[in-house]
Order: sequence, then C-alpha cells, then structure tokens
Amino acid sequence: MQTIKFKYFFKSIAIVLCAVAISCSNDFEQVTDFEDNQPEQESTNTVITYTLDGKLVSQIKASLIQQYPGDSITGPELKLNQGFVALFYDSLEMLSSQISADRGVWYKQKELMEAYGNVVAYSVDGDTLFTEELFWNQDSSIIYTNAPVKIKKPNATIYGNGLVADQEFKSYVIKSITGQVAIEKDEL
Repeated sequence: MQTIKFKYFFKSIAIVLCAVAISCSNDFEQVTDFEDNQPEQESTNTVITYTLDGKLVSQIKASLIQQYPGDSITGPELKLNQGFVALFYDSLEMLSSQISADRGVWYKQKELMEAYGNVVAYSVDGDTLFTEELFWNQDSSIIYTNAPVKIKKPNATIYGNGLVADQEFKSYVIKSITGQVAIEKDEL
C-alpha cells in the first residue's frame, strides 16, 4: 500500500514538472531581440563637451542619453530621444551657432550625428535654418541634409531641397533654391 502511494506521488511530481517546463519555454529570438533593444548605459540631464587642443569646440545638452552597442562599422550609438541642443563655438570660444532637434543619434566611431524632427539651427549672424533632418560630421565640421529646408534671414526667407554648411552656419550652399531675396544694388 505504501509503494502505491509513492508511485502516485512521483507521477504527480513528474506531471507538475513537465507542465512547468512546458509553460516556461521562451522563444530565443524574442529574448535576444529584447536584450539587443536595451541600452547599455543611460544618463539624464547630461552635457557632453568637446575640446580640441584645450579649446572648447562644441557641447551637446540632452535630458536623456542612451548608449547602445551598435555594430562593427558604426561602433557605439548614443540616442537622444527626448530632444537635444548642440552648441558650437568659434576659435575665441564664443558661441557661434546651435542646433536643436526632437531626437538624434550620435555614432561615436564615425564622428557623425543625425538630428531628426523639428530641427532648428541658429547662427549668431541671425540666420535660422528649419528642416526635419540634419547631419553633422564632427571630423569635417560640416552640417548637411537632402531634406527640404527653410532659411530665415534678416531680410529674406529662402527655401530649398538640401543644404551643405559649416557647423558655425556662416557659409552655406542651398540646393534647388527658391524664394525671394532683397539684394542691394552695391551687392550686385
């Protein structure tokens, strides 16, 4: 009689363990996808400062920065999904321009930053650029886009499709330009 009770007890345990093993299975792709989409690091209310030969070149201010591993080509990626402001300084370390956007990605290895959503660039000369995407190549100090652009100048508004400019936004070339510009006679 005692042996029969143990047989039922062990069978009950085996059934429970099988049920637990079946119910706890995971899809390997879902688990690795979840891990790949998680940041390695996060920081809040952060200022990243870039200097060259001890001189201030630029700063990036963001309320949230998340670092992802990236791949072998781009290297680690910093995602700024809650907006950011990038400030650029001239050789005298005076503010020369700034870019703000809703979100961005900085590829450390490529020294390339992408800005998306309500991108606005200001120069101290009074020119303001509006676009939906803008790229900043830190190595060449160039900003560019192929997206539609609108530039408000003190005396004109210019539209185009694409732009290449220096990071201080003092000199730029607009592709497919449209708009009206007031030109003084002596500027001809």
